[in-house]
Amino acid sequence: MLLPTRMFTTLLFCFTVSAAGCDGGTGAAADAGNDVSADGSITPDGTDGGIAIVVGGSDEEGKTWVPWPEQGASAPMIRGPQGGQHVWVSVRTQGLWPKKMRLDVTMTLIDTGTVVKPGTVPLLLSLDELASTSPPQHQVIGVTAYVKCPCQVKGRKLRVEVDAVDLYGLVGHGEGIVTPTWDGDCSIDPVGSCASQ
Repeated sequence: MLLPTRMFTTLLFCFTVSAAGCDGGTGAAADAGNDVSADGSITPDGTDGGIAIVVGGSDEEGKTWVPWPEQGASAPMIRGPQGGQHVWVSVRTQGLWPKKMRLDVTMTLIDTGTVVKPGTVPLLLSLDELASTSPPQHQVIGVTAYVKCPCQVKGRKLRVEVDAVDLYGLVGHGEGIVTPTWDGDCSIDPVGSCASQ
């Protein structure tokens, strides 16, 4: 029996996404047979390099890459112009098409497993190419990972997870550890919906 073209394409897409995303490892760079250097660049061990994602931070202006070591880093929560706050997250990728990539950024409190409010931040953006990398690597610096309740999150370790899907359906996952700092006045912080953080 011949499958209709649309069904065949859908099945092929699902199989490709499943195969690309299910390699059984714990970290994206390690999954693809890659190492991550201290500066956050991906060093491929094999000839093709595979798919890899490295998660890091940025300076307080959101303009310069700041690597997060495996054991974690400290980063300030930044006050945004509209009254909210966020942690700057930066992402480097290899093996994914960099144009119109979907990135989902989720921060989770390591001690409780609770997702930091307001939850996953979905983004659709294009990444810039890093110079002199082979295979080619791309990055975006200064993505805002929003924090609704800074006083309940400050000083606690967060797992920052980035899930990526490119235009061709290839998927990747990366994560980093960060402990956010906050210099705001927590004595006036309304508990309300932040009590569950």
